[in-house]
Amino acid sequence: MRKGEILGLQWKNIDFERRTLSVNRYLSHITKGLHELKTSSRKRFLIFPDITLMALNDHLQKISEEKSDMVKAIMTAIWSAVSEV
Repeated sequence: MRKGEILGLQWKNIDFERRTLSVNRYLSHITKGLHELKTSSRKRFLIFPDITLMALNDHLQKISEEKSDMVKAIMTAIWSAVSEV
């Protein structure tokens, strides 16, 4: 994979059941934006091994936990501020 394609990936590009990754966009270093791949021959699906699937699942779980912790901290801070009023 090209660097711009890797940087253009999103979680929705991963099919965990089929162990595939759809490559269909890239991050341009010139425009600093995301763009669809120009030709259909560049759009493709990649199959990844079980170890990659496990690493992605672990990372997704960690992100979800961190998000949950952050939401709890924000809600606690808001509740504390409201309670003091």
